[in-house]
Order: sequence, then structure tokens, then C-alpha cells
Amino acid sequence: MDYSDFKMSHKQAYELALAIFADIEEYVESHHSEYEAFLIENSLEGGNRSNEIDNQDIVA
Repeated sequence: MDYSDFKMSHKQAYELALAIFADIEEYVESHHSEYEAFLIENSLEGGNRSNEIDNQDIVA
């Protein structure tokens, strides 16, 4: 499948985030040292990368 033109609404993105949040939170809590290492590694490589998707087209 080609997902290069994939779009989702804000509602769909919100529902997806809710669906995976509990799993991510549980993983971070049970793997805290790995999570801390991830944060350090990514801050050394240029800091916060959350804005990488800001310019993608997401349909409201």
C-alpha cells in the first residue's frame, strides 16, 4: 500500500491518539531508563522533533 497521500481528520487523529496512549504510557513507565536515554539521544541530535509533521497536510 502506498500511504504517501494519507490524510486523516483531527477527530480521527485524536481517536487514534487515545487508542495508543495507554500502551505508550505503560511502556514508558515500565522502561523508564530506556525512555530517558531516548530523550537524551534525541535532544543531542537537534532537540524536539515534534514539529517535523507540522507542515504536512492534515484535513480538518
